[in-house]
Formats: sequence, structure tokens, C-alpha cells
Amino acid sequence: ILGCSTYGRPDLVRAALHPEVRADYLGSGAVFPTATKHSSVAKGVEHLIELRRLVTAEAGGRHVPLVAIGGVDVDTAGACVRAGADGVAVVSALLRAENAEGTKLATEA
Repeated sequence: ILGCSTYGRPDLVRAALHPEVRADYLGSGAVFPTATKHSSVAKGVEHLIELRRLVTAEAGGRHVPLVAIGGVDVDTAGACVRAGADGVAVVSALLRAENAEGTKLATEA
């Protein structure tokens, strides 16, 4: 399984989906402000919507899962999925949680 971080950049999306690469899934780049990557710039849910459109257009008819990452937590995971993400990567919210298992389950819902 090959996953590629695109940082939300169209050129990296196209490179990851190129027939010689054919990534199995793509990471969105920071959707919200995040404490785990200080150099990242949060691009917001609107950018995730555009990224989903680009991935769909460039994927040559196959569905390529898009994983939202960057500041995603229990309160923002649903917005990411509604914007077109197939899944979310949650790091800081789990590391900070008093009940990591509960946070994990809530995010999966």
C-alpha cells in the first residue's frame, strides 16, 4: 500500500496519481492548525473540497481514498468527511486525550 502526502498541492496530487506511481491513498496536508507540524499551513475544509474534486478528476476513473490530516479531532472529523475525505488521521487529539480510547471511538463515529 502506497500512501502519498500531497500537502494539498495539485502538482503533488498529479505526481502521486501518475500511472507509474499509482498511490493507493493520498494525505491532504493540514486542514486545521496543528501542533505536530509547526511549518504546516492550515488550508481549511474548503481546500479539502477542492482537493477531493482534483483527486477525482485526476484518478482516471478509480476511487483514490483521501485522508484528512492536520488538527483533526472529534469536533472536526465530521466536517472533513462531509468535505470529501474518506478517512481522517488523528494525532494530537489522541496524544492529549485523558481517555484516548474514547477519543478514538468518537472520531471513528
